[in-house]
Amino acid sequence: MADGAAGTAVVTDGGGVLSLGVVGVAGGGSGVATLTDGGILLGSGVGAITATAQPTNGQLLIGSTGNDPVLAALTPGDGISVTNAAGGVTLATTGGGIAWTVATGTTAAAVNNAYICNNAGTRVVVTLPDTAAVGSVVEIVGMGAAGWRLACNAGETILIGDSAATTTTGSLASTDTGDCVRLVCILADTDWRTTSSWGNLTVA
Repeated sequence: MADGAAGTAVVTDGGGVLSLGVVGVAGGGSGVATLTDGGILLGSGVGAITATAQPTNGQLLIGSTGNDPVLAALTPGDGISVTNAAGGVTLATTGGGIAWTVATGTTAAAVNNAYICNNAGTRVVVTLPDTAAVGSVVEIVGMGAAGWRLACNAGETILIGDSAATTTTGSLASTDTGDCVRLVCILADTDWRTTSSWGNLTVA
């Protein structure tokens, strides 16, 4: 049946429902009969529209020079976490702050942690992390009268001024109750540089 406009025609199923076949892109159509449920539509020049798969939680459409964009999740770098959820992506920093712990005995340090060494009768021994990324931090603060000793693992080096403490026997140690030190990892898993200290530390 005609819609009254010259040169146009609308075909219905008798109930007023428009019924057309697949219309090509050149005619203003999609060029396809079905599209992926929940997919994202991509232009293809004069070719038919294509659709991506339905994205999973947290997936975004990422550009790819000269090619169709692709669905991908964000990849976290150092110090960043990514949490994907339905309809949302949460980015957060990790290790951005220092966690404080009171140490009263032998302690294996963790990266980006600080230790208040408090023992009146026995020196507190803290061992550097065996694994650490560049930029990781460890802090030692003295409190107890017995003081503290910061020990290296095998193959690790503590650099303080022009001195270096190395191997499993190498260490820095306090001489007074309030001595403290902050170190940053400058070579992954091995080299630690003191960035600040207080007191007359003993290098061994």
